[in-house]
Amino acid sequence: MIKSASVSSMLSDNFLNNMNVSLQKQSVSAKVISYRRYKSIDMEAFLAHLRVSSLVLDSPGDVDHLVDLYDSTLRDIVDEHVPLRTNEMPRKSMFPWYNKNIQAAKRHRRYCERLWIRTSLCVHYEMFKVSKSLVKNTLASEKSEYYNKNIKAFKRNQRTVFSVMNKVLHKSQIVLPNNINSDKDMAVDRRILHIHDGYI
Repeated sequence: MIKSASVSSMLSDNFLNNMNVSLQKQSVSAKVISYRRYKSIDMEAFLAHLRVSSLVLDSPGDVDHLVDLYDSTLRDIVDEHVPLRTNEMPRKSMFPWYNKNIQAAKRHRRYCERLWIRTSLCVHYEMFKVSKSLVKNTLASEKSEYYNKNIKAFKRNQRTVFSVMNKVLHKSQIVLPNNINSDKDMAVDRRILHIHDGYI
């Protein structure tokens, strides 16, 4: 929805057109993850707690009771020394062309980045730059291949081909109203169409 629009003193393609557009960003759902920081555990304190537990000092002779005690004792000790933490993370929208090749390239980029941060060596920085370019090129290649396959698969159906092309160009179908009461309404409708097509 166009909230306001203004032009300079002369209406021409060479002059700047200013406008405020009200857009609603699509909300991204969040997922809750649970984790424990096992790397931060104090092993000496953990083993000391385990030595004075009933699992070590008073182990039952029955196998079933021993398994239950083993499970409950270790759970309690782990909860005390490494408490469970939760965190909310936004869900990433998976694009239809996202595949294992892109995932592997991004994983390699993260590895090179961590290596460069840890060592600060020029050779690792160069590796990181190469991995960034690899991710960019892989994304472009897989996206292009995905849409090429769709166009070839539906080449006999022109409506589907145009639908795929509209997705590539980030276009959606706009239906203008049939009842236009004034020249002002017509100008507003044509302006919306031009904005959508990228002329403004």
